[in-house]
Amino acid sequence: MSSKSNAGRWAPASGIAAAGVGALASWACVVRLSSFKRFSIDEFQYAHAAWLVSHGQLPYRDFFEFHFPLPYLSYSLFVDDTPASIARLRLVMLAFFALTSFALYRINRREGVAFALTAPIAAATSAPFALFATEIRPDAVAFALFASALSLLYPAPVSTRRAAAAGALWALSLFATQKALIYSAPLAALLLGNALLGRGRPRLLRSWPPLLLGAFGVLLLITSYFAVTHSGGAWFQQTLVWAFFHERNYPGFSWTVYGVPAFESAWPLFALAVLGVLRAVARLKRSAAPLADPDLALLLVLASALFSFGFARAPFPYALLPALGLLCAFVPRGVAVIFGVLRSIPIAPPITWLGLALLALALWLVGPRAGMTEENAKLSPDNGYQYAILAELARLTSPTDPVYDNSGGFVARPHVGFRFYTSALDRQVEAATLPNTVPRAIAEAGCTALLLDARFGGLPPLLIRYLTQHFQPYNADLWLWGQRFSASPAAASFVAVREADYFVEPEAVATGGGLSIDGQAISSAVFHLRRGAHQVEYAGGVHQFSILWLPRDRQLYRPKYGLSPRFSSIF
Repeated sequence: MSSKSNAGRWAPASGIAAAGVGALASWACVVRLSSFKRFSIDEFQYAHAAWLVSHGQLPYRDFFEFHFPLPYLSYSLFVDDTPASIARLRLVMLAFFALTSFALYRINRREGVAFALTAPIAAATSAPFALFATEIRPDAVAFALFASALSLLYPAPVSTRRAAAAGALWALSLFATQKALIYSAPLAALLLGNALLGRGRPRLLRSWPPLLLGAFGVLLLITSYFAVTHSGGAWFQQTLVWAFFHERNYPGFSWTVYGVPAFESAWPLFALAVLGVLRAVARLKRSAAPLADPDLALLLVLASALFSFGFARAPFPYALLPALGLLCAFVPRGVAVIFGVLRSIPIAPPITWLGLALLALALWLVGPRAGMTEENAKLSPDNGYQYAILAELARLTSPTDPVYDNSGGFVARPHVGFRFYTSALDRQVEAATLPNTVPRAIAEAGCTALLLDARFGGLPPLLIRYLTQHFQPYNADLWLWGQRFSASPAAASFVAVREADYFVEPEAVATGGGLSIDGQAISSAVFHLRRGAHQVEYAGGVHQFSILWLPRDRQLYRPKYGLSPRFSSIF
């Protein structure tokens, strides 16, 4: 009896302590992942949009953007004219990850503190979820807000204050991404069913008007924003009309391309989640009022999130984030089932608690620890080289210097044209027009810097030819305005994209004599040119030379040909 009493006294505290240590360890891994993992190509796009907003520009009205605006409006508070300020946005995403973790914990509070803590642990150590939930993406923002709204449904019936807060958070999540409209739709249907229930029957909400008031309060602010900024019509065209066209016509692929590897990678957590789902279903079947149970909403939203991923035209891995996050919410129930079965075995208490401890260790080794190992593997290579390129960009260009890139990788510099990035569909549909519109926009903006990205090779060949003829490689990833010439008795043409200082490389072309521009002899390596085309003649002995824009640091350089770009990666 004494042994049983002591075990019963210390078991809850030791379970909470072990779960707390596990949560801290997993969170340390997430912080490290967020700090040092390479930035994916889309993160630069979202960071640049935030920089534009911080400078008074508006999505849809001043630049093209087919995502909903809440992420950019929130990110814009943390960026400045330093391209490397993108690091702050990763910290913002850590805050949203913390919000998601707390929501998952809150959903499982009735399981007990120790079991509830396994949900944040699952989120932090499920590599497919943590990798994208810590990136600068609208999906992570929207899910954090929506998961928080769901967590306020526990326990039911929901009070007036919690209902109003849930409605507001839900509306904010819809303002973050169109995907939230799809995976949250079952919750709307369930709440409508609750509203139509007769009096005297159990309900999910004590009163549904507060939820509507919370949601409509946020929607009123959103409507006011579009009215004041006069961007509502453009928002509708770009985020709904054009996005629908994009979804229907985008080059598609099967959900298995990214879905199967994600589930294989996190199979221990996935198995526990499935066990938790079965437990929730069994509990609902026994319930006298399943419509009043928030677990029904959780299950329906999970099914909708899986559906929206599987039936998307192009189910990229980050689109799986809501489904993976909701599966993490069921992990504590699966763990509780296993521990419950073991505790029901009629053996001596010390042996029971030893078995539970060994089981907890085994679950940690095959699940969270494996996930943390996979996350650490994503840190090689880390984002150090990307920061170095962004620092080079800040040194070579001024904050007002426009940069051309197909994905906004320059972050804190003006872009070229109304649309600063193109998708695979854009490059396919506009293959005939991009070779004309992009050079025209580069000329109008006076763009002198080019940042190669992972999609550069997908641009139309004529556009690639123009870019490689008018920009020369400063390093593997940054190219600056300039042209390469071969010695010839015939005159050539050099286009100065802006009025600025330029230089000739090698310097011997100028100091050795024989170089003239517009009939004027050039004797110094550095010279000033007006904007426009200039006639270049050279009668010296150097076989090849370049005329290049002089960067902000006013340091002459020699173009470096034949290097492989390493700055940009898709995922």
